[in-house]
Amino acid sequence: MRSGQAKGRTSYDFRARSMSRPYQEPLRTHTKLQRNFVRLADNKSASCQSFKILTWNVLADGLAQNGDFVKTPLPLLEWSYRMPLIIEELKEAQADIICLQEVNRYEELEHHLGLLGYQGCFLAKISSPCERYMYPRDGVAIFFNPDRFQLQGQPQGTMFLDEDGLRRSQGFLQVLLKDKASNRKVVVVTTHLKAKEGAAEEQIRIQQIRQLLHHLKKDLLIESQFTTSSSSNGNGGGQREGRSSNKFQDGNGNGHYHGGPLSVSSPRNGNTNSSEVQDQHHTPVIILGDFNATPESQTCREIRAHTSGLQSIWDVKAMRQSGSFSPILESVERLASSLFGASAEQEFSTWKFRSKGESKRVIDHIWFTCGRTLAPISRWKMLSEEEIGPCALPCACYPSDHLALLTEFAWDDS
Repeated sequence: MRSGQAKGRTSYDFRARSMSRPYQEPLRTHTKLQRNFVRLADNKSASCQSFKILTWNVLADGLAQNGDFVKTPLPLLEWSYRMPLIIEELKEAQADIICLQEVNRYEELEHHLGLLGYQGCFLAKISSPCERYMYPRDGVAIFFNPDRFQLQGQPQGTMFLDEDGLRRSQGFLQVLLKDKASNRKVVVVTTHLKAKEGAAEEQIRIQQIRQLLHHLKKDLLIESQFTTSSSSNGNGGGQREGRSSNKFQDGNGNGHYHGGPLSVSSPRNGNTNSSEVQDQHHTPVIILGDFNATPESQTCREIRAHTSGLQSIWDVKAMRQSGSFSPILESVERLASSLFGASAEQEFSTWKFRSKGESKRVIDHIWFTCGRTLAPISRWKMLSEEEIGPCALPCACYPSDHLALLTEFAWDDS
């Protein structure tokens, strides 16, 4: 049991318990590479209320130093060097919602993002490769700006199951947020699917994404579990009878909510009425994370084929490229790509050199339910090889082997 965690306790403030190592202020580093926006084809009126959401695999402490990044100098892999660059990237994004993967210094991130006004929650893996090197387990986290969004009910963490029904180390974290500016709701889910290339690993990812999508369809879109509770279980937790809950359980079976100062309201009592069910049916969903799967993979094909009507932000970019532009505008686009980031055909979300060779792919995704009042209007352009340099990622000016992906969405009433 972790220090400061009482048995059976379901929530606590991180500042009320000791950390795995003494906290130190981040050291100064090189200037972070700056990011630029690219407009998307189906952009909406500027008068539409928009919000920004970000996903980023920040590279876990311990996996960085032992990740076989053969072209990256070891001092650049230390957390004390990378942490300030991570915060600078998040500051530049000014996202209303932040989804992070490979987080194993949640307390420090929560501290710095708390100073910026964010509130957050965290789901740790049951077991993590970080533990081989005596570092804390990593997991996924969601932060949001409470001035813009209000948490509805409680965050929910769910672990994936293997073919025998046993929990895998990976899972997904989800929240229901209400936009104060538009009075709309959105379901946000972040995950980190099975790593490594290969047929066996791809089959695991397919199994995991099927479980996630099934969960969304059964538990989020047609049940109002965030706003109602089950009268049968008597605990006000909204858990269905006969189903075990995986909410925020660690490897020892202890439930915990990593929220810092975040106040979590209990679901209200009462049965779901027809208007609430109808509202859940029309709540848009955004799924973000490191899927370890390229856009043309079977994993991504499974997502596109699902009845929920999910579309990738990378698909929107492809639609933009197929649009009709004048030769002058096309030349401007090519010039801008060369000056301010990778071209559409060359974009990648991760690039690294390891002993076995180079890996440069798009495996980080933002999926959204197309046609459910949300429309992407812009996103960050991916950094180019020229900007990053010959040593790839991580580098002196960028702290992870993955690039942060930021998208601006507008509420669409059409």
